[in-house]
Amino acid sequence: MSTQEILLEKAFFFINYPNSEGKNSNFILKTTIFAIALKMFCDYNRMLTTDTTSMCSHLQKKLFKEDGMFHYLWIAMQDDPELTAVVRSRQLHIYRNGKKVLVLAGRSAPKIIRENPICKLLQIERIKWMEQRFNKALAAIKDGTADSLKAIKEDIAELSKYYSSELWKQDFAADETGNLPPDLKRGVLSEDGIWNLLSDYRMTQKNMVIINRI
Repeated sequence: MSTQEILLEKAFFFINYPNSEGKNSNFILKTTIFAIALKMFCDYNRMLTTDTTSMCSHLQKKLFKEDGMFHYLWIAMQDDPELTAVVRSRQLHIYRNGKKVLVLAGRSAPKIIRENPICKLLQIERIKWMEQRFNKALAAIKDGTADSLKAIKEDIAELSKYYSSELWKQDFAADETGNLPPDLKRGVLSEDGIWNLLSDYRMTQKNMVIINRI
C-alpha cells in the first residue's frame, strides 16, 4: 500500500469512528493527518490526468505525431502504471511512483533528473528517430533532385542540431562502451557518416544553384 493510501485510510478511519482511538484522541492530530492525506491525494490524482492543452506546440508534435521523436515514449508511458506526468511551464514532467525522473521540452534537450528505465528508452527511441532521418537524407542526396533536397530540409536541420549537441556525444559514448542494444541500427552515430552526409548535402545544394544559373 502506498503512503497516500495509508494516510487516506487513517484519515477516513478517524472521521467515521471518532471515538475508536479512545476519549483522549487529539482532534488537531486527526484534522492534520486528514489535511496532509487530502493534499497528497489531490497531488497524486492531478498527476494521473495530464492536461496537454497548455503544452508547447513543438512538444505536442514530438509526443503525439506518429513520426514524433517522443511518440513511442508517450505510448510506453500509457502502459506503465508507475509513470505519471504533469505539464508545467509548457514542459512535460514525468514521475515514477511520485518521484520526478525526466523533463521533456519542445525545443531544448530532455533533462534527466534521475536514472530510470524510461530514460534509457528515451535514448534508444531518439537514436531510432535520428537514424530514420539519416537514411532518408542519404537516399534524397543520392537522388539529387531539387524536390528530394527540399523534402529533407527539416531532417537535415534536426540531424545538424543533433550532431552538434551533447545528446549525440552521449549516444556516441553509449555506443562506444557497448551500452546500446546490439541489434539497434545506428549509422547516425558514425562520426564520419553524419559529417559526410551534411557535407554532401551542402555540396549538392551548391551544385544545384550553379546548374540553375547556367
